[in-house]
Order: sequence, then C-alpha cells, then structure tokens
Amino acid sequence: MCSRMITLTLSTLALAILPTLSAQAVDLDYCKQYAQAAISQVSVGRAKPACAAGMKGARWSATERVHLVYCMSHPISATENLQGARDSYLRSCGAK
Repeated sequence: MCSRMITLTLSTLALAILPTLSAQAVDLDYCKQYAQAAISQVSVGRAKPACAAGMKGARWSATERVHLVYCMSHPISATENLQGARDSYLRSCGAK
C-alpha cells in the first residue's frame, strides 16, 4: 500500500511539472536567431562610445553562446523583454 501511494504521488507530481516544462521549452532555431540578434545589438553599442561605457553584465556579452544558453533556459517572454531592454538602451545613448 505504501509503494502504491508513492507511485500515485510521483504521478501527480509529474503531471503538475510537465506543463511547466513544456511551457518553457524554446525552439533552438529561435534561440539561435535571438543570440545572433543580441550579438548584433552588442556590436552596435560597442561602436558608439557613449553606449559602450554603460554596457555591463551578461546581457551585453560579445559571446553568442551566452545569449543562446540564456534563451534556452528562459521563456520567450524573458528573451523578448531583454532584447527590448537592449534596444531601449541603444536608443537612449544614441546608437539607434
């Protein structure tokens, strides 16, 4: 009886977790495009001294893999927000 209860509990837990995992699954092609776009934003910012000074942290990494890994481990909404934040910063410092 105890093993059946454990099986039921594990099954219930799996059913609760699976929708969350599938909701966060991101397409590799999307993430490759996201990473390339991020690198482009970094290049644009680094070309403008007024922007380059404020480009700190992983969001401004010049390494494509950093952006790819971020994308693969976050929901699309997070990647869209971060891309938008980079765009806003680039506009604010005159790069766009």
